[in-house]
Amino acid sequence: MNKKLLKVLAGLAMAGTLTAGAVAFSACNNDVTSEGEYHYANAWSPEAPHYGIKVNVTVQGKGAEAKIAGVEVLESDYVSVTESWENKATWNNGLENLLGKYRGQSVVDVLLTDVATNEGGQPESVGDSNLMISGATQGSGRLLLAVQDALKKADLGLKVVEGEYHYANPWSADAPHYGIKVRVVVADGKILGVNELTSGYVSVTESWENKNTWINGLQAHLAKYKGKTVDEVKAVNVQKAENGEPLTVENGQDIGEYNLTGATQGSGRLLLAVQDALSKL
Repeated sequence: MNKKLLKVLAGLAMAGTLTAGAVAFSACNNDVTSEGEYHYANAWSPEAPHYGIKVNVTVQGKGAEAKIAGVEVLESDYVSVTESWENKATWNNGLENLLGKYRGQSVVDVLLTDVATNEGGQPESVGDSNLMISGATQGSGRLLLAVQDALKKADLGLKVVEGEYHYANPWSADAPHYGIKVRVVVADGKILGVNELTSGYVSVTESWENKNTWINGLQAHLAKYKGKTVDEVKAVNVQKAENGEPLTVENGQDIGEYNLTGATQGSGRLLLAVQDALSKL
């Protein structure tokens, strides 16, 4: 092979490298990076720094196709782990692996994930075990809430709203209300997902002989809302008794595909909660 041909091939190779680099750089320019945080007061010492965490979240794509490209923990004045905690190594050693689990996750799925907190804001449970370090629930919950905060602030074409529906227990005025709380993610007038959130309401009575109808069928039932337009869901009429209880099928209820057979009241509460969320758009 002569020197002239080698120079031509080298030039082509260099051009290919530059082109590939330009494409990669262009793709990076399409990423969206947003900052988020979550914190709450130290329950044992109000004057101490808050427990919390601050993050940068990078996202590829928008709308239903948006995926998390990376999560980075930023320096802050918040306490991410107490030095006196005997299991602090659980968090410190598992953090990088946990951050890695966010890569490739659907933004919609992460936004829908429930983190239950107590009155002081301390996380008590995380709805997705994949986004949690076993033995470090509070830290995992703080991280997820900070990531969700960043995602809500980012310009991704998504809207996140929460709603609820509840009414007094007709057999015991002092008992928790029957009801449900939900989170809904919407883009371009369509529902991308619905999830039940932890609440103080009773979604199903333990003594109900068919309670498993609701418990086992809920996730598939929630999925029925995906792809529906906001307008068509808001237009469904849920008939209610005077006390707010959704009527049963036997009493003339007809909410069509939004009814989980055998759990009409629960289905009605869910639909009303979703409609409450959509009314806030």
